[in-house]
Amino acid sequence: MESGYQQVGMISDLTLSAKEMAKYKREHWRIENNLHHVLDDAFREDRSTAKGSKNNLSVIRKIAYNILRIVIIRDHPGWGCKG
Repeated sequence: MESGYQQVGMISDLTLSAKEMAKYKREHWRIENNLHHVLDDAFREDRSTAKGSKNNLSVIRKIAYNILRIVIIRDHPGWGCKG
């Protein structure tokens, strides 16, 4: 494999072209990166000094984030996800 290139494998029951599959992959990482940015910004996840309980705290932060999102969407319906 040449440097600068990466091979990626995906498993799906969908019949998609390479272009369509790449779109799905980019969308997945866009969502993941947005979530990571919010968790780091709001909860300072990257600066956490927790060692043994790091995974547990990550789950609690994600639950808290989702509760906040539910409340915001409930109180401001136009602010929810569009698509």
